[in-house]
Amino acid sequence: MIDDGKGGSVGHPEKRKTLMYLLSELSDPALQMKLWVNHENAPNIHGIDEVFHFFFDDSELAREPKSEIGWILEDEGEAEQIATLCIALEAMLNRLGDRESIAFLNDAQWASVVRLAKNALETVTKPSQ
Repeated sequence: MIDDGKGGSVGHPEKRKTLMYLLSELSDPALQMKLWVNHENAPNIHGIDEVFHFFFDDSELAREPKSEIGWILEDEGEAEQIATLCIALEAMLNRLGDRESIAFLNDAQWASVVRLAKNALETVTKPSQ
């Protein structure tokens, strides 16, 4: 296990860094517009697809976040925040379908996703007690 810089350790520190990066994007509407809509950081790929792939395909964060404790997440508090965020993301995906990032950003429920991402980011980056 490798120290994640927060005081605990995780088995996949690179995936944890990706998690923090994506939570930063999800919690910042201005950054979403810059990266996801205006593509100002080419050639890097950014967008809602990357978010869904990471949470739903590349990890168990959406399906069984507690199983990622010790691998990507440190504790149950982080798992609970990620679970809540993933429920909101999945509800939007089920309602909107496979659409461009801008469709999600313009949706009335997006502000809630941004708030949940901010909460998750604060939890994941908070130093351990």
